[in-house]
Amino acid sequence: MQHHPFDLATFLGQIEQHRATYTCAPPALLEGFIAGHPKVADVAVVAYPDEVLGERACAIVVPRQDQAVTLAEIVAYLRNLGIATFKLPERLEIPEELPRNPLGKILKRELRDELRQ
Repeated sequence: MQHHPFDLATFLGQIEQHRATYTCAPPALLEGFIAGHPKVADVAVVAYPDEVLGERACAIVVPRQDQAVTLAEIVAYLRNLGIATFKLPERLEIPEELPRNPLGKILKRELRDELRQ
């Protein structure tokens, strides 16, 4: 049996890569769940930079007319659906509308750029 020496730097790098890969849920998954909230008209989920974890999830929500929605309401709704704590968005932004291209696709790059400012 061949013995491989323990390399702490490699091990820590693998942990960091694992953490960055699995910290947030795929945006489309969260968007689908959040879109089911009764106060949500439109939603996008994008990552924003974080010094510790690398990235965190931000829900960008356009509420239904005459409605207001909070991060606490979104998180409670997702928890009720059984979404794991580590997948929950940690930030909420509420614009009047989401930026879209002429075909109607949400321009997530613009949203990410705005969050970095």
